[in-house]
Order: sequence, then C-alpha cells, then structure tokens
Amino acid sequence: MIALTASRSSRPLKPFTIDGAHGGLFDAESDSLELTDAQGFEMESLIRREAAIAPALSYLFDLLEDRFNGRPTMLILDEAWVFLGHPLFAERLRDWLKTLRKKNVSVVFATQS
Repeated sequence: MIALTASRSSRPLKPFTIDGAHGGLFDAESDSLELTDAQGFEMESLIRREAAIAPALSYLFDLLEDRFNGRPTMLILDEAWVFLGHPLFAERLRDWLKTLRKKNVSVVFATQS
C-alpha cells in the first residue's frame, strides 16, 4: 500500500483515500476481501456514488473473473438492469456473456420489476 499525501500529483486520488468521499470503499492497509463459495455484493449505495462506480465495478469484475476457472459457477445478477445504463458495466457484461459459458459459468438475471 502506498501512503498518499496531499501533494499536487495525488489530488486525483484524494477522493479514494481515507479522507476522501470514497475512502470507505477503497482505502485500507491491505485487501481483505476473500471470496467464498457463496458471495453477495450489495450495490444500492454504490449506484449513488457516480465517481466510485467505475473503479468499484472494475475491481469486482476482475476479482470475480479470476474465480471463473472452469468450476461450475452460477452468477446471479439481481436488479442488474440498474447498471446496464453504465457503459463500463454494460460493455463488460456483454463480453462476459460471450465467454462465460466456456468457463462453465451460468448467468441468471433476476428482477422484481
């Protein structure tokens, strides 16, 4: 972990440090998120943080993609339509839907609407 200071070069990162608006999501001494056989991510509060959506989704997509190793997996996207309007999410999801079957991943979309 690199300690960030208030220097001119670190200003773009300030929102993602502990003192910034999204520090609670991103700043920590180490990455302690460990995926288990069943994992859920509540995204409702993230959707309200426009500046945090892209880095958070990139992180989660990369983390999940590492788990798609051929072992039978079910990826359930509940109320994912909320994120389909976000270009990063929509593009990554399109790519996944083309390739996840080869990795033995089934994708389920669920909604109450």
